[in-house]
Amino acid sequence: MRYRIRALLGYLLPWWLLIPAAAYLVYEARVTTELERAGRDQVERLGLVANTLRTAAKQLQADIRFIRQVTASTLTQLPPAAAADRLAGLFRDFMIAHPDYMQVRFLDDGCHERVRLDADPEAGPVRVPDAQLQDKSGRPYCSITRTLSPDDIYLSPLDANIEHGRVEIPIRPTLRIAARVVDDSMAAPGVAVLNLDAGAVLANFARMGGARLHLLNDRGQWLHAPDPQDAFAFARGEPKRDMGHRHPAAWQAMRAAPGNSGQFMTASGLWYFIRFHPGDANTPYAPTWYIADQLPHTAIAGIRGTQRDFVLPIAGGTLLILTLLAISLANSHARHARTSARLAKANMALNRSLAQLQTSLDDRVRSEKLASLGLLVAGVAHELNTPLGSAMLNRDALHAQLDTLRRAYAAGLRESDVTGYLERTSGGLDLLSANLARTSTLITEFKRVAAERATAERQRFELAGVISALVTLMRGDARRERIRIVTEVPAGIALDSYPGPLGQVIQNLVANAERYAYPEETGGDIVIRARRDGEQAVITVSDNGRGIPEADREHIWDPFYTTGRHLGGTGLGLHICQQIAEHLLGGSLTLVTPPGAPGTEMCLRIPLTAPAGAPSGPDPDTRSGATTDA
Repeated sequence: MRYRIRALLGYLLPWWLLIPAAAYLVYEARVTTELERAGRDQVERLGLVANTLRTAAKQLQADIRFIRQVTASTLTQLPPAAAADRLAGLFRDFMIAHPDYMQVRFLDDGCHERVRLDADPEAGPVRVPDAQLQDKSGRPYCSITRTLSPDDIYLSPLDANIEHGRVEIPIRPTLRIAARVVDDSMAAPGVAVLNLDAGAVLANFARMGGARLHLLNDRGQWLHAPDPQDAFAFARGEPKRDMGHRHPAAWQAMRAAPGNSGQFMTASGLWYFIRFHPGDANTPYAPTWYIADQLPHTAIAGIRGTQRDFVLPIAGGTLLILTLLAISLANSHARHARTSARLAKANMALNRSLAQLQTSLDDRVRSEKLASLGLLVAGVAHELNTPLGSAMLNRDALHAQLDTLRRAYAAGLRESDVTGYLERTSGGLDLLSANLARTSTLITEFKRVAAERATAERQRFELAGVISALVTLMRGDARRERIRIVTEVPAGIALDSYPGPLGQVIQNLVANAERYAYPEETGGDIVIRARRDGEQAVITVSDNGRGIPEADREHIWDPFYTTGRHLGGTGLGLHICQQIAEHLLGGSLTLVTPPGAPGTEMCLRIPLTAPAGAPSGPDPDTRSGATTDA
């Protein structure tokens, strides 16, 4: 249970933290994307609405240019009184063609009205009597226009119509556009002014933009508002009823925005706006207008709700699936943990068994080492018997010759007796010296081979010399009276390797051939051949004996596998030889005789220069010890 709970928490906790966090991020990203999309659409819509106002302003500019042209032409062609009557007729025709204009006027250079026509709902365009004409010198559309170049146009802010210094009630939204009238002599006799009833323009604005759209001037005063009572409140004497007081944060953000469009969030909701000038390059004096729309928090909440309804089921379903998967994995993990615990216990028991087996193997290897050295000692002892026996016989013969000489001396020594004694003694001493020299050679070779086996030091040596010394020491075995060891090893194969372990391998292969290739009372040849193959030395040990049964061929390299347990074999000989060949000498040891063929041939292939570094593979006992077994 403890494993299951721990695994369950390990699998579940990351997902329980990650999925809600990811769901929240996806939710916020989708809400942001939806709001940005809505913002782009709304700003685009605001731009279309602004274009309608620009189009109306362009029409105003075209109309004022026409009025300026006909006024200048009339004033140039006619005297003042006639010109005034002519202008009145022209203005009347113009207003009939353009019913949205409230007034068409011509003001002289002192801003006094000279010709003025007002739109009457019943009578149509009516000329105002001269006695009722007003002085407009205090109005910007005259004073500013007089300072403009002949090609420039003045476009007034959109505000309420004022007559005789008072706001006309009910309020009539009015746009005034003015231009200087210049005659052929470039004199400026006055200013032409058009008053547009902007009600139709604002109605079209509301129709295109919707009831909630805001149209503001550069002071934040409503020209059109969702609440009709807010529109032109400044003209009714309500200066605080404006955007700056109602939505101060939004108004501040609009004014401070570096671009002419954008969106931002305030406490009152999400706002979109566009800022534009309705004029063009020839209208240096034109108002700045803001078109704004508000997405209230209720609408934002609706968008958030829609996205929440989309994200939550997916996140919940994903979390449920991952939870079920985590439970399944936790159960599997718990089972695996229990299995691992049982395997760990079994592994500990196996390690103890392996340690015991390794100890047993070390003991066997040491015993095989002693057996190998015993074989060497037995061979050397047999070889020493022959020269030592001959030396002892020579010693006895010399003693007999000496006794003969003494008797001859007592009986009367003759010259022939001395001469014969000297000849026989000289021959005996020569034979004694030869046998002692043979004994010394055997002892020297044994010491060198034994030292090489014990130390396994890397040396430079001739392969022929190592094999020759080894065969010399192995001739003393009684079995070799019926078995002949033949060597075909050319001189000149020099190695930088380990002569002791190499000799051990060759000795083991020869001993295996003696023990298993030829049954008792039979004999044959064991041939040791060597050759150089590029940077390798190839050594073969072959016999013409009974061969290896096919059933045993695949097991001959396995440790402890032997068919000669009754002969004292342990099954470690060829295994150790292969380990020495591969790990110490850096080569390979293989059986090359095909199945079913007579005899056995083993091939040892090693590099002329052994691998660098400390030997790896068999332990020192297996490297210095030797065993014979197949």
